[in-house]
Amino acid sequence: MVSGAVDVWMGNAAAVLRGAWGAVTRRAHHSASRRTAVYTPTQRVVHAVASAQASEISYDALWQDHERLKAEHEALWQA
Repeated sequence: MVSGAVDVWMGNAAAVLRGAWGAVTRRAHHSASRRTAVYTPTQRVVHAVASAQASEISYDALWQDHERLKAEHEALWQA
């Protein structure tokens, strides 16, 4: 499951970037993997976050899109 993998990557990145001493080891032990497996996705997560920030999608634009899709969804259910 892709979203599950993303959750794991985010958790691993958090352990690497902001975790207290031993966080990476605990994370690896908990997931029954090697410490290198915890470090590996961190650069991907950092790159993805930087790319998302660079795209400058505003909250207002996302909210308007959400409202439009919600109205469209409601119209489809009415039909």
